[in-house]
Amino acid sequence: MNLRKWHRWLVILTGVFMLWIAATGFVGQVMTLAGGEHHDGPPPAGAGQPGAGRPEPMGDDGPPQPGKPHGPPHDWYHFIIDLHSGNFFGPAGKVISSIMGAALLFFSISGMWMYVDMFRKRKTIGRSGIFWG
Repeated sequence: MNLRKWHRWLVILTGVFMLWIAATGFVGQVMTLAGGEHHDGPPPAGAGQPGAGRPEPMGDDGPPQPGKPHGPPHDWYHFIIDLHSGNFFGPAGKVISSIMGAALLFFSISGMWMYVDMFRKRKTIGRSGIFWG
């Protein structure tokens, strides 16, 4: 099977996941830009537990209680990033996300290789333009 066929078959198998990763990554970036927030990465380990990570905010009803929600109802940014990275789906999601990273690497390299190959073939028949037109 030549490179083009591999490229086509793998995109059929990974296309939905790639679309998912691209969409959630885009939404996460838009949220960061729109909110003017700066996120250095995931929250510190144990950030939701009292005494771990950053200090917990005081609500109207006193300090946060273990197991009781506090702060905004949802941290949408981290929710989107967990969907993006696969963390939301546990170990299986992380594996799928890693496989999609490898697939993206394959598609990038094989796409560039196919372009270079087509460009070389065009030069042999006397067409020297960089882009098809």
